[in-house]
Amino acid sequence: MQPPEEPRTIESAPARVRPWLAIAAAALSLVLISGVVAYVLATSRTRTTTVIKTVATKTSKAPATTALSCVPGAAAGSCNIDEARALAIPDQPLSPATRALLASQLVAARAAALRYPTVADARHQSGT
Repeated sequence: MQPPEEPRTIESAPARVRPWLAIAAAALSLVLISGVVAYVLATSRTRTTTVIKTVATKTSKAPATTALSCVPGAAAGSCNIDEARALAIPDQPLSPATRALLASQLVAARAAALRYPTVADARHQSGT
């Protein structure tokens, strides 16, 4: 009867596995180093040059246009041209019939808003 073999450890692994690991690590290191060197060489030679050329134009006698003024109270830089144009439209008086219709619609809308303050309340009341 032979004595039992001792279990192999990493240190006692066959020698043919280790050279491939060393070659793979060396190749990976070579690729990484060459990539870093190529990046450094490429970025050190690039420069961005901005050229601004001013060209004289013919002066015309066209009337100067004024820019639309923004909505009063709007934040700086948030001018909405559509709203500015809508504000430039003059108000027109309503007929008594149109005024009464709009007033009744406003009262109905306020009553609905007070009765159903949230969508969940409206759904709960309607049963859906």
